[in-house]
Amino acid sequence: MPIVNLAVLVAGMLFSNSMNTISPTADRFEAELGHGVLRKEARRAALDAARIPQINALLAVGLVALPGMMTGRILAGPLFVIMKK
Repeated sequence: MPIVNLAVLVAGMLFSNSMNTISPTADRFEAELGHGVLRKEARRAALDAARIPQINALLAVGLVALPGMMTGRILAGPLFVIMKK
C-alpha cells in the first residue's frame, strides 16, 4: 500500500473523529459556563467529557474499522498502476 493511500486513510479518521468531538465539547463548555464555573475548570470538564467517546471509538477500531477498510480495499480491486500495465 503506497504511503499516500495510508495518509489518506489516517487523515480521514483523524478529521472524522475531530468533527465528532468538537460539537459535544463546545456544548459541554457552554453548559459549564452557564452553571457559573470558571473558564479554566469548564474547559477541563469539557475536554474530559469529550475524551470518553474517543476512547470508546478506539476500543472498536480493531473490531470494526480496520476489517471494514480491508474489505473496502479488497472490493476496490488491484491498484490502478497495475491495471495500467
